[in-house]
Amino acid sequence: MLPDFINDLKTRGQVYLKVKVRTGATTSDIKEVKDKVIKINLASQPIKGRANKELIELLSRKFFVKKENIEIKAGKNKNYKIILIKRN
Repeated sequence: MLPDFINDLKTRGQVYLKVKVRTGATTSDIKEVKDKVIKINLASQPIKGRANKELIELLSRKFFVKKENIEIKAGKNKNYKIILIKRN
């Protein structure tokens, strides 16, 4: 399912993601994609924006874009987030 989001990014130039984040995990990675929601485990705790920073770094690697092209549009202080990713 993640390749579908990557293809959308390539064809449209940007993609919005619905993300559910779980912090304090042992490793950081994408857990699953279900009903167009990407579930992500992050090792960082939600203190002083560390988890959001780690989320952006993880998505940058997975979607092959610069960190500057990723923006948290909604939910900066919540587990559910709306993320905008723009093509490089």
